[in-house]
Amino acid sequence: MHLTSLVPVLSVLDVAKTLAFYQEALQFHVLHRYEQDGHLHWAMAKSGEIALMFARCPTAQGVLLPAKKEDLVLYFQTDDVATLHATLTAKGYPVSAIRGTLYGMQECDLTDPDGYQLWFGQATTTPSTAHEA
Repeated sequence: MHLTSLVPVLSVLDVAKTLAFYQEALQFHVLHRYEQDGHLHWAMAKSGEIALMFARCPTAQGVLLPAKKEDLVLYFQTDDVATLHATLTAKGYPVSAIRGTLYGMQECDLTDPDGYQLWFGQATTTPSTAHEA
């Protein structure tokens, strides 16, 4: 037996809104979707080799619990973090500045509509930035 892939399932408030964000910001395309009574309850989307699922979650006062969104970081590796950063910035997304890390990556981050942290990294030989050193 061999594990062949991992597809995270993110609990979200509004699957359609979240899906639109991933399609616009990161060029995800929908592979599968489940609708019932006029509401999108679940979707699976993919960009390149990366797939994610989004599931409508029950909420308390319409807010996801912090443990469901702030304790999880989705780390995307890219071959061109500078171009990704420029594209997200041009689209008006509040992406962080690119920073060098002590572990040999150039990274930036963005928070999705449900509060999940999205980090984007590219391997580099550039030294870390001052605030990371």
